Amino acid sequence: MTPADAALFALVTFALVLEAILGFGATVIVVTLGAQFLPLDVLLPTYVPVNLLLSGWILAKDARHVDGRLLLRRVLPFMGVGMVLGLLVPAGVDRRALLVAFGALTMALALPQVWSAASRETSPHAHGPLPPLRAAGVLALGGIVHGLFGSGGPMVVYFLGRESLDKSVFRATLSALWVVLSVVLIVSFVARGHLNEDTLQRSVGILPALALGAFVGDRLHGRVDMRHFRLAVYALLFLAGFSLVLRNLMS
Repeated sequence: MTPADAALFALVTFALVLEAILGFGATVIVVTLGAQFLPLDVLLPTYVPVNLLLSGWILAKDARHVDGRLLLRRVLPFMGVGMVLGLLVPAGVDRRALLVAFGALTMALALPQVWSAASRETSPHAHGPLPPLRAAGVLALGGIVHGLFGSGGPMVVYFLGRESLDKSVFRATLSALWVVLSVVLIVSFVARGHLNEDTLQRSVGILPALALGAFVGDRLHGRVDMRHFRLAVYALLFLAGFSLVLRNLMS
């Protein structure tokens, strides 16, 4: 195992533990930190199939908790359109500038929610659901970023975080979304020749991280109370945005 592979294994284990607890966050962590030692066109085709397995496992186990009406009528249509647009962005576009803008927006969205979650003893979500037009814009933007970088989760997490969902419904609904979007990404990787024998070998090498992350994260998920759950969700969003901005400004 090369140093890059060892670092990727440790990073993916940590990321998958968090995703098994929260229902999101792994891809943002892997993209923002993993790109330090692997190019994105290798990193994403290696990681996304493994993350698909985790999302599929959560979905199979907790399918009864999925809010199908919310997913099919509100989330997938706008995320889907945005993702198609993201996949069609020409390769010559300055993606570093796009990542900086995305990270800054993520921080701006998350910070007020971190403050609210940290300062309240009760667990209602601050300010209530997003207005329909704003929700559509946030979800479409998340789809665009997901098409570009495979990590549009912060936008949809912000949207769902305003919906006052139970943590099990939150996690299961996100997992169902990730299954659909990950399949689309994998098809695009195959079409572009990015998913190949080398990336598949790396994927197989990090499968033990999947088992460990799922086992540990699922057990911790049941022990996290709603207020701390909200705080963890929005704090992770803020840190992910900060990491994106810092890494791309310094590179």
